[in-house]
Amino acid sequence: MNIDKLKKVIQEANPEIMELNEGCEVIYGDEISDPSPVLLGMYKMSFDETKVFNPYNKDDSGYLIEILGRPIRLADVLIAIEKANLEYPISIYASGECYRSFGFEHDGKERLFDWNSKDNNLDNQSDECKEFLIKLLVK
Repeated sequence: MNIDKLKKVIQEANPEIMELNEGCEVIYGDEISDPSPVLLGMYKMSFDETKVFNPYNKDDSGYLIEILGRPIRLADVLIAIEKANLEYPISIYASGECYRSFGFEHDGKERLFDWNSKDNNLDNQSDECKEFLIKLLVK
């Protein structure tokens, strides 16, 4: 399963995921952390918008911080599906407890995937859900 390609497709469809905002994660040094301690004095480097430069490092090393973005949610997945250049039109509907099952219909054939709405994070969805989305969105 190539979850990284799926995430990239979704992030490209909704660039807001990768903005340096509250709730996103960054790699600072060798650790994944909340960006709030390092936000002050940082700016996006023009050559790579997912890297940030902190000019106030004590060692003046020009330390790079990689933006991982915020978790990918169902709304982001639906934006990516809407923007995808699919070879056929689809209808999207929801059913079940807490709108847990999401379906796509084309030519009378139904394709379903379950999204755990109690944990609205792509990383924590079932392998079956991720595989379905990879087949749908990753070219």
